Amino acid sequence: MVCDICSQPGSGTIVPANKMSNAVRKGFNPFYNGCMPQSVVNMASPGFPERWAQSAISGDTSYSDWNICSRCMSKLTPYFGSSSSSSAKTVKDQPRAKTKKWWQFWI
Repeated sequence: MVCDICSQPGSGTIVPANKMSNAVRKGFNPFYNGCMPQSVVNMASPGFPERWAQSAISGDTSYSDWNICSRCMSKLTPYFGSSSSSSAKTVKDQPRAKTKKWWQFWI
C-alpha cells in the first residue's frame, strides 16, 4: 500500500471517506500544508489543488477510504475535530474485506 496523499510506501491509517471529505471541507489541502513533495506541487497545473479538494469532497475520490501515512496523518488530524479520531483505524487493525468483481456475481 501507499499513502493516498503523498505516495509514501507502507501501511498507514485508514481514514473513512466521509471523514476525509469533512477534513477537506474544513480546509485540509495537501498542496498547501507540506504533505505533497515540492516537486509535485511545482508540477501541478494552476487550479489543481482546488480540483483535488473538490474531488475529495464530492468527486471520484470521495467514495473510498484513504490510506494515510503517519507524516500526512499528523497534518490531517487537526482537521478532524474530537469525534473523528476514533473512527480512523490503522491498517493492521482493520480486517481486509474481499470485494467482488462485477463478473463474480455468482459467488
